Amino acid sequence: MLTWPLLCRAFKEAILFADVGRFANLSRDDPALITSGDNSKNYFHLLRSGMTPMIFTSVIIVNQCHLVEPKVAGNGRMYKVIDGALMAGEFERFVGAIGMIVGEEGFKAQLYMDNLSFATAFSPSDSSEVPCSSARTTN
Repeated sequence: MLTWPLLCRAFKEAILFADVGRFANLSRDDPALITSGDNSKNYFHLLRSGMTPMIFTSVIIVNQCHLVEPKVAGNGRMYKVIDGALMAGEFERFVGAIGMIVGEEGFKAQLYMDNLSFATAFSPSDSSEVPCSSARTTN
């Protein structure tokens, strides 16, 4: 049975999690260990694990979730999207890490009322059967 102390400990561990294997928390991992490869700003790779794209995890307060039922944009394209706010302090670390990795002081992201949008798009070849592509922050 889940008790309050166990729940609090699990939540704290989820927030403070840095990385394991291909999974990393950008707010907590060392950005010096992450690269975007050959000037590609679409996929991040952990230097110690080769060029396998990373999967990022962050604790967010979910505002809107379209992971089960894709969201259809005005152009008819389907996206899997989750919108949410990172906790105070985590947002600054998250954005700072991305800036350090891509080598930019400023960059674009889907941000509305403290909610970041994380999205994947279906392949244009056959959006009815193809799974989503690798996750990335949308521009």
